[in-house]
Amino acid sequence: MPQFRKQSRRRSPSRRHSLGCLKRFLAPFSEWSRTGFGLSTRFNIGNRPLGRATGRLGFAWSHSAAVVETLEDRRLLAAGDLDLTFGGGDGIVTTDLMAGAVGGSFDAVAVQPDGKIVAAGRGAILRYNPDGTLDSGFGEGGKSFVSGNVGAIALQTDGRIVVAGDTGRGCCNDFKLWRFDTDGSLDTSLGNEGIVVTHFGPQGAGALDVVLQSDGKILAAGVAEGEFGFARYNSDGSLDPTFDDDGLAQIPVTSNYDVAYGVALQSDGKIVAAGSGNFDTQVIRLHP
Repeated sequence: MPQFRKQSRRRSPSRRHSLGCLKRFLAPFSEWSRTGFGLSTRFNIGNRPLGRATGRLGFAWSHSAAVVETLEDRRLLAAGDLDLTFGGGDGIVTTDLMAGAVGGSFDAVAVQPDGKIVAAGRGAILRYNPDGTLDSGFGEGGKSFVSGNVGAIALQTDGRIVVAGDTGRGCCNDFKLWRFDTDGSLDTSLGNEGIVVTHFGPQGAGALDVVLQSDGKILAAGVAEGEFGFARYNSDGSLDPTFDDDGLAQIPVTSNYDVAYGVALQSDGKIVAAGSGNFDTQVIRLHP
């Protein structure tokens, strides 16, 4: 009777080496599945699953071969990735403000409670729907044009939009304030037909940030004649005389050119501003 040798179930060194390499290759994906990094993976050795996550690319292997398979066809939504539901499918919206001419920029953005996006910059304020299309119910096809540069946006609780910047003359600018109704038209209850221009002095000024106080007053901050500059307005756009006697404040932080780039309000009403002066960062706090 012929003698049959019992086949060993031990893997050959080459097979063990190949399987070990494959395990090491896929180990990071198993870690990603625990941290929610975003790949959809299915790992198997034989019939024993090792892990699973969410995404579109999957891996499976047997004792003899590695197989790459597609498990699901859906977008990877890892934190920090572009949201492909916004814009034309790439997460980006480009708006031509100058009829094909080179130029235009946004310096301020705010998101309304309904998800609509208000963006403003050089000579324009625009409103987008949550998907990135222009809101046809705002201004002219989603756009309202202004004379000047916009540095900041603040949203009132009633939906009106406060915008602060400068007159855009190139030199010797002044603070400029606009307020828009929810339809993108200027709110004529503010200043002169929805616009306020505030002169500090011959060396010029410009607002770079704006905040709304709980009492409805509007505080704009920026640069005024080379110093931290502030203007506080009543809700109708008139200067608030309870703020540094005339509604205006200039703070010389250093002996060099000082600019307040940001302003915030503490819960007790005190005013905190941050900026630069003499090539250093500067933070100051004012009484309300």
